[in-house]
Amino acid sequence: TVSVLYWAMSSQTEPVSGPLLALYARLGAWRKQAASLYTGCQTQMLEWPSLAVEWLPDRRDTQYNDFSLHSVAIGTQALPGSLNYVATVEMATPVDMEDLADFLRGEDGVAVAGGAAFADIKGHSRITQMIPVDGIVHKIRAMPRWSHILAITNSSSGVIDIHHTLSRPAFSADPADSEPNLRLKGLKQPGFGLEWSHADPGMIVAGCDDGTIAYWDIAGPMEAFDDEEERAAAGGSVRFRDHVAPVSKFVGQRDMIHDVACHRTHPNVIASACQDGTVCVWDTRVVTAATFNMRNAHAGGAFGVSFHNTATHSLASCGADGAVSLWDIRRAEAPAHELLFHTAGVAGVSWAPFSDSVLLSYGLDANIVLWDLNRSGLPTTKPDASAPSELAFLHAGHLSRVTEARWCPSLDDEWLVASCDASNMLQVFRPSSDAVEEHVQAEAFDVDADD
Repeated sequence: TVSVLYWAMSSQTEPVSGPLLALYARLGAWRKQAASLYTGCQTQMLEWPSLAVEWLPDRRDTQYNDFSLHSVAIGTQALPGSLNYVATVEMATPVDMEDLADFLRGEDGVAVAGGAAFADIKGHSRITQMIPVDGIVHKIRAMPRWSHILAITNSSSGVIDIHHTLSRPAFSADPADSEPNLRLKGLKQPGFGLEWSHADPGMIVAGCDDGTIAYWDIAGPMEAFDDEEERAAAGGSVRFRDHVAPVSKFVGQRDMIHDVACHRTHPNVIASACQDGTVCVWDTRVVTAATFNMRNAHAGGAFGVSFHNTATHSLASCGADGAVSLWDIRRAEAPAHELLFHTAGVAGVSWAPFSDSVLLSYGLDANIVLWDLNRSGLPTTKPDASAPSELAFLHAGHLSRVTEARWCPSLDDEWLVASCDASNMLQVFRPSSDAVEEHVQAEAFDVDADD
């Protein structure tokens, strides 16, 4: 992909200037350092831009020597009149080289299997399934317990579609094959907030553009559907097409909900990020008002929110002001700490599944920043000290605003990230251990169009 872009730019007959020059310089700076920064970084150009990407860990294949086959789901933002869909994309990712060295020496007690090597298949990418969707795909979330069960929101309505991906053909022109197995009603408008609960496997929360937040419990239908004997008795296809009403709704916010999050250990605790700049924490037992309310958390709008994996009262948020804010929700007056590096609004934030101190943020500045709070207060390697000490890695491989970035949930795949942007690009990357241990020289990617 990078080579194609360089060819396109080099074929220009007119002098390159303005935004195109800035793009060329940014891409060149990143490409010079990419070989030393990553264990692997794969780019796939998509048919349409994507607003959503999600890992499907149930489909991870690790039978190969030095690489794994991972699957991610992406959703399209197609032009009016064109088909939107959720596609499952299979991509090959190399094993971390340090882990691979131990593996090849047999120190883990596992015999090395024969077959293809990563050098033979690098760049491998193929679509293995497509699910037609009624509108632009806003969000995709895989159920933590069974990642082959997907929740999908789109621009056509506030209904949330639940798809059991193993029950349908990979590709089919039959409209019946694209019908969801379950539809969740209760929201009057579309939205972007969507999250499954880790503490309660059947619970799912969503927020929409009119400020409404609702949650459902679908454990019963999904457990029945996942029963092999029941599926066999029904000829292999069980459909739950009836609309399911929410258990309850939260009221009190009157602006667009950009994101929702479920507490990792307390199933009754939910957080939301709102366009009015407010970050709220809700209790499902008290739906008439927020339990904690961080007013004016982000000037211009709060875009993302994420509960810490283990710290009960810790919450991260981000927004239009370019800040990543870390909160103790018992002290809602001001954030406990702020991480400042993005040069535009921060669209999302997420804690890493493999570490209590690592989180990522992605933004409108086309950057993905990996943070490590254990570095807080340490001297920075930047002479001008413009990079915070907590900055562990900067991924600058995207050419336009990053629409979503997601950690791989597998604990065997630390630091592995999938991301998509507004220029039809899907990337799967893992920084090298050396790059993570040292600060990235961020000034190499700070390109001004006037330079």
